[in-house]
Amino acid sequence: MMKFIKYTTAILLFLHFSFFNNLILAQKTSETDSIKKAFEKMPEDTVKVNQLNDFVWKIKMSNFEDALIYGQESYNLAAKLNYEKGIAYATKNLGAVYYYASDYENAHKYYTISLEAFEKLNDKNGIAIALRNVGNVYSQIADWKQALDYYFKSLSIREEIGDKKGVAAVYDAIGIVYSSYKKDDYKTATNYHHKALKINLELNDQYGIATSYLYLGNNYYTKHLSDSLQSTADTAIQYLNKSREISELQNNVMYLATIDDILGQLYLKDNKFDTAYFYFNNGLKIREQLGNTFGIISSYIYISSYYSETHNFLKSKVFLENALQLAKEIDSKNQIKEIYGILAGVYYKLGDYKKSSEIYISFIQIKDSLQNEEKTKELTQLAMQHEFDKKEKERELEDKKKEVLQIEKDKRDRIVKLGLTAGVLLMIIIAFNLIRSYRRKVKANNLLKDKNQEITEKNTMLNQQKEEIQAQAENLQDAYNEIEKQHKDITDSIIYAQRIQEAVLLPDEYFENILSEHFILFKPRDIVSGDYYWAKDRGNKIIIVAADCTGHGVPGAFMSLLGISNLNEIVINLFNEVGENIQAGIILDKLRDSIKEALRQTGKDGESKDGMDMSVCIIDKKDMKMQFAGAQNPIILVRDNELIKFKPDRMPVGIHYGIEKNFTNHIIDIKNEDKIYMLSDGYVDQFGGDKSRKFMMKQFEQLISEINNKSMKEQKEIFDETIINWQNHIDINGKSFKQIDDILVIGLKI
Repeated sequence: MMKFIKYTTAILLFLHFSFFNNLILAQKTSETDSIKKAFEKMPEDTVKVNQLNDFVWKIKMSNFEDALIYGQESYNLAAKLNYEKGIAYATKNLGAVYYYASDYENAHKYYTISLEAFEKLNDKNGIAIALRNVGNVYSQIADWKQALDYYFKSLSIREEIGDKKGVAAVYDAIGIVYSSYKKDDYKTATNYHHKALKINLELNDQYGIATSYLYLGNNYYTKHLSDSLQSTADTAIQYLNKSREISELQNNVMYLATIDDILGQLYLKDNKFDTAYFYFNNGLKIREQLGNTFGIISSYIYISSYYSETHNFLKSKVFLENALQLAKEIDSKNQIKEIYGILAGVYYKLGDYKKSSEIYISFIQIKDSLQNEEKTKELTQLAMQHEFDKKEKERELEDKKKEVLQIEKDKRDRIVKLGLTAGVLLMIIIAFNLIRSYRRKVKANNLLKDKNQEITEKNTMLNQQKEEIQAQAENLQDAYNEIEKQHKDITDSIIYAQRIQEAVLLPDEYFENILSEHFILFKPRDIVSGDYYWAKDRGNKIIIVAADCTGHGVPGAFMSLLGISNLNEIVINLFNEVGENIQAGIILDKLRDSIKEALRQTGKDGESKDGMDMSVCIIDKKDMKMQFAGAQNPIILVRDNELIKFKPDRMPVGIHYGIEKNFTNHIIDIKNEDKIYMLSDGYVDQFGGDKSRKFMMKQFEQLISEINNKSMKEQKEIFDETIINWQNHIDINGKSFKQIDDILVIGLKI
């Protein structure tokens, strides 16, 4: 759920704001009709080209078909008249038409032609506009380096011609790229938004000021998602409220809706549920008044996230189903995919595993479909140059019509396939509609006796339909039985995988031989686990590892096997190379290199981002010293009932998008009777308690303070009972909390 919400940041703001600027123009249908009639009577000269270009610019978002037709007419006429300025603006407009229709390949093509035309005219303002337009296309397809290249070229020209307003707009565009391209580079993004704000304040451009404040607020909100600092959240709220004040004065309702969305997400993350719902509901009301279907879908998803976080999964389901219906009506495939993914999880939380399985199959099908469509559009085509003449344009338009027909055919084929997974529910819906339709026909028969023959024919047709539906229902039942069989096969395979993982994990007898007193609390969320533990005893050194892999269940288990295999090889090689001088930090360095190599991680978009969080301790039984190195996971040492927490490095064992450095190797003096605690984040992240919140590290440390003097066996029992009791608290729906992540806690006594 939070993955979808986080995605609605910088890039989507671009499209929302553009929608608002063109909303009023889209409503002037009567004026549009009169203009179209006037074009038919106009002579074919440069005046008509300019009028056509103005008309296309006004309707570029509200009427794709007319905008495309008249844009092409303008371009053809300008080319016929050899009117270079007309060609430049006609191709710029055609690029915009395709851009707002999300056809970025064609948008890039026409924007590039527009750029060439403005360069031929030596029109620096037009060149700056075209460069930014091409940058916008690359930003939409997440080619950040290309986007920055074009934005900086546009910025250079804006500065040269003294266009301060244009400079501010490009600064904000660059800030968006940095906040999306380098997730930790919030400082650079913030600097660019402040530069834009400074110019907008100098110009007293209220719309620009509101825009810069909104981007700054969104930037700090995104940062708050990663650092969870209250100061970051307060800064985000401060900028958003400044943007709200200006937007209310200008009646800029689309900005107000976007501000409500971000504020709602901020308060939801901080568990201020009532406040979050207030803002999500405000955003929904605005979008309903505007008739912005895309935005209404987003608002429904935000509200469903509120109900999921408050464990009211029934209401969450209702809003998701409403969002799904609207997304299907506008054929918003990406939103349909995201909703299916979330809805499958909600049905699982409700205990409706059959429905969850059906919806998850729909999610996989549309996900695969979208991936296949994306593979057919290689981004390298965006670098190609095109030359056009009238016949080529007519051919491309004809190809476009054929493509649309093929897409419609593919869509119908997918609907047929999806029908096979709908099962008994579809049969009930169709039967209900059939009965309702039949009753209406009976009522009509009583009122209109003179149409008895017509009604008889219709009843015959309905009976035929009923037979067809019954036949289809039998096919659907067979399909459902096949799904049930596949589900059982998958479960059996996972259980077998559990045996393999249990065999790979070291037995408790091994730990008893190398540690005087210890416990291992290991509770997988699913059948198999993404958490694992590992140890090695060599001479005076005991190496102990507690690890948490990306994900849980089968994906996490695969990662755990990869980690254990590499640890065995790395530690053996290090002992052979350096013997007793082995270091915990070097173990993590080498494991990170092995994981990146195994997963082919280079930092490029689209590749695997998987990795591990772990802590490594090396205990020297002779010198009574301990080494510690941590990747995200800390350790806790208790001496004389005093807790000492050793912090890890804030980077994973795997690809890292910040500054990659060697892991820190801590040297710690130890004494007899010291207790060491190693853990994954699963224990402290479990929801429960009378306030329906996470257990949290502070409460975990308090528990250690209370029980560390007990035996390790007793401590394990208390840790286990505590987390079970925490989860068994009843939520507002009368249900207890389910385990949300794998749990691993290791305790050992020196």
